[in-house]
Amino acid sequence: MDTLSILYFLKIYLPLSILIIILFYHIASNDKKDKLIKYGILLITGILLSISSYSTIATYNLWQTDPFSKFLLPPYDAAYFYGYAFSRFWQSFIVIIIISFFWAVFLSFIKKYSKGRLLSKNEIYLGFFTAIAVGFPNFIIYIFLLFAFFLFHQLTQNMIFKKSQPIAISPSMIISAIVVILWGNDILIKFGLSVLNV
Repeated sequence: MDTLSILYFLKIYLPLSILIIILFYHIASNDKKDKLIKYGILLITGILLSISSYSTIATYNLWQTDPFSKFLLPPYDAAYFYGYAFSRFWQSFIVIIIISFFWAVFLSFIKKYSKGRLLSKNEIYLGFFTAIAVGFPNFIIYIFLLFAFFLFHQLTQNMIFKKSQPIAISPSMIISAIVVILWGNDILIKFGLSVLNV
């Protein structure tokens, strides 16, 4: 298994493992383990950076040995190589970081204007982590599933079990992210959303 394959393996199974651990902690003790979430954010960000960096360097080294493509590299044609590297290896990373950031900002507004009744600080970190873990365009499926699971959970609690508990969004975040990490690409293809890949 080469370096890039290992990084892609970690990109999928590391956040998946962390989410499963967080889910078990949540079920057992209603604790989202914010340290684990923060470490997860750092780890998945590091893995995504490593994939983009490694792919860029490997492409540069490969093109350097080719008699034609070496003229597409600096100092001959820096713009072409940088444009190619950005669109192939860095654009998706930047897009998901921006989306994750704005998702966390949106969750922060909900927390602020609900005076902490709807969301906790941990759930904002969890939202950022799950968003960056699923990637883009899988984030679209994640949002849809998140609200579907959340609505189902609330209706079940209120109507069937007659419980009036505070709104808990973290289980829906975790389960949605796990589903999308495992089957998101298949769902994208099924619904024709794979054209949104960047």
